[in-house]
Amino acid sequence: MVEHLYLSLSRYLELKPRIELLNLKLQTMHDLYDMLAAEQNHKHLSFLGSIVIILIATEIGLFFFG
Repeated sequence: MVEHLYLSLSRYLELKPRIELLNLKLQTMHDLYDMLAAEQNHKHLSFLGSIVIILIATEIGLFFFG
């Protein structure tokens, strides 16, 4: 009895298409988040690489001129 009522209400409210649309939107948000996280990681690694280059240049400068 309750199951029949649930199925009828589910069809009336069109729950399956709504859930599929919501899942699609959530997947899109997840993909965007992953892309932003990768970009942030790239920026961080680029910054660390710049620091390493500066430290090496400083060490070479101190070796020759210090």
